[in-house]
Amino acid sequence: MICVMVIGLSGKNGSGKTTATKILAAQLGLSVCDFDMLLEKVIKMPDVADRLGSCFGTDILSGNQIGIGKVNKLFADGNKMLQAIMVPAVIKEAEKEIKRTSRNIIMDLKLELLLLTPYWEDADFRIFVETDDDVRRQRLARDGKILQTGKAAHSIISSPPDFRILNNGTPAELFNQIKNITPEIWRRSRATGVCPSKSYDVV
Repeated sequence: MICVMVIGLSGKNGSGKTTATKILAAQLGLSVCDFDMLLEKVIKMPDVADRLGSCFGTDILSGNQIGIGKVNKLFADGNKMLQAIMVPAVIKEAEKEIKRTSRNIIMDLKLELLLLTPYWEDADFRIFVETDDDVRRQRLARDGKILQTGKAAHSIISSPPDFRILNNGTPAELFNQIKNITPEIWRRSRATGVCPSKSYDVV
């Protein structure tokens, strides 16, 4: 059995959730499980790549490889066939990551996976990063990306967040918002007995 505190953090693309995850992880001494990185790892697995190629053909290729951008677009559109192939493999890799670490962990969750994986619903604490669409669009444009408008991008989250972060401002403002909620996370963790220290049993 693994005793760790699990924090689920999510937001729409361009909301700054990955930056928020890094700040929170540094402030609380957390390991990070980044689902964008898990997706990139999973699509390179031969069995997954073969199934994706068989189902989607050249439509999912970027050059000679499975394109992560095209996978993300299919996730945003709620493609059931893609979900059936990808989600079990992503969950398997996430479980490996949880078992590998001996520290409290924050799950940097793609919004499209909230209702497809257990990590938001089962998290000890849930944090949602909210950002106005115009701000998201500007940030994504700087990185050569586009605003996701598929139906999954507007999914209703299954369980309400414990904390909401409004990230329309500067990185310093984001840092201060997160700094303000970290004492409350530890206070609640101690009150509920959710692994309040950095020492746990890993079996």
